[in-house]
Amino acid sequence: MKEFPPQDTRTQFSERLKTALDDRSIPASPTLLRNHFNEHYEGKPISIQTASNWLSGVSIPNQDKLQVLADWLSVDIHWLRFGDESKDENPMTLSGDQIQVAIGFASLTPPHQKIILDLISSLLPKKLLKK
Repeated sequence: MKEFPPQDTRTQFSERLKTALDDRSIPASPTLLRNHFNEHYEGKPISIQTASNWLSGVSIPNQDKLQVLADWLSVDIHWLRFGDESKDENPMTLSGDQIQVAIGFASLTPPHQKIILDLISSLLPKKLLKK
């Protein structure tokens, strides 16, 4: 018989998932979560029911899915799963693609960097912009 984590553990995971989504201005909708997750996951796509189970504290994703969620939402996987304080210590980890973008950005001329910064600023949720 398959063992499940205790209910409070699953509920706490769902709260952290909702927090990470909110930090990215993504509504905690099973449909949106499924769609965004499946864009980033190379395995079998998840269903709306699975996304709903994650959001409602019915289940916790397995390790490979947790890693995709953590990478996509730019949060520490350990924080997402267990809720330690590492989210505050290291709020963002970069994927290989993100590192390549940063390297490319650094090679641009200052006027081109300003254009890219203005574009990114216009796309980011206001609460992510540093004043």
